[in-house]
Amino acid sequence: MTTRLSYLFFSLAVLVAMPTLAQTKAVPAPAAPAPTTTQPESPISAPAALPPEAPKSEFQPWLFNVHYSPIDFLIPSKTGAAVLYRTSKDSAWELEYSNGSVKVPFIIKDLGEVSETRISLNRRHSNGGAGFQFFYGLFYQSFTLRLGNEILSRVTGGAIPSIELIEIGSVGASIGLGYRWRLKDRYVLGVDGAAWAQPMVNAKRSTPFLDAATNSTDRDNVDTAVKLIQYMPRFSLLKVSAGVEF
Repeated sequence: MTTRLSYLFFSLAVLVAMPTLAQTKAVPAPAAPAPTTTQPESPISAPAALPPEAPKSEFQPWLFNVHYSPIDFLIPSKTGAAVLYRTSKDSAWELEYSNGSVKVPFIIKDLGEVSETRISLNRRHSNGGAGFQFFYGLFYQSFTLRLGNEILSRVTGGAIPSIELIEIGSVGASIGLGYRWRLKDRYVLGVDGAAWAQPMVNAKRSTPFLDAATNSTDRDNVDTAVKLIQYMPRFSLLKVSAGVEF
């Protein structure tokens, strides 16, 4: 009897435990990590960054221009050229050449031709190379008068070929005001509105006519003209120029 009861209890216990065991699942093992692949290094490396461009200069150091001075005393309608070198944005040195001539009576009657040449070294100041200009400097000017046939006909002695020229050289100082416009592609236009050049030192005087002339009136007229030319101030207005920077 006891044995049967034990067997009965054991069978019930198995029946009760079977649903629980059926519901129990095995815990899966953790997945192995995926293998990582290392990309081979490219033999061509990325190009290095280019250095930044240097800032462009606000001005070019050199300027070459040509000019025309319609209102210029003593000789009008002078033409010439100049080379300018900037030592800073606002200052520059300028070497200028001008020349003009006339073939009409000038100061005294019966002149064959009068010509004037001027070489100037100026210091210019401005605001960045353009705008208003203030300049001053030194100059050397050469003035040549060729006497006409009428006045030479009153000279005796046959020395006409050697006395027809009168040459005067002077050194002086100048000052002036102007304005310049900087255009595209390095072109520059300018106007020197007003300038004053004053001869100060007589560097050359060749007047053989005064020694050969026998007519006192002619001699006095030529002597007066020479003195005026030596020390008379020179003025110019509205001198226009056009140039290029480089």
